[in-house]
Amino acid sequence: MVAAPVRGFLENWRYNIWLFLACSYEGVWHWLTIAKYQRFQHDPVTIFGVACVLFVTAAIAIRSPFLGDRVALGAAACAFGLKLVRMAHLTRDGMFAVHVAESCMLTIAAAACLVLLVRSLLLPDAKRAEN
Repeated sequence: MVAAPVRGFLENWRYNIWLFLACSYEGVWHWLTIAKYQRFQHDPVTIFGVACVLFVTAAIAIRSPFLGDRVALGAAACAFGLKLVRMAHLTRDGMFAVHVAESCMLTIAAAACLVLLVRSLLLPDAKRAEN
């Protein structure tokens, strides 16, 4: 009996579209507000939520055999980590650098999701299995 091939998290187009929309929205919002000095709020519930999301995305990115998962979810995990870094008391230049890095990570995650989505639409499962 042959085992089914392990699929990546983002090979499911529903998850891929969801992550693409979330990263696109956050990325555009970050690029539009890049000049503002914005510290992340110190609400314990929000900090715990971001830490949990960071843990889940990093765990999926590390354990997934699919390269697309590693790129997109790894960039998203970096963006969530940088969101936690924004809680620190940084200078204006330091906060600007963290904000730019977070915006870049969200843009990379959105671009990777878009590439995977186009790939899944152009290559059906039968053709992908042959390659």
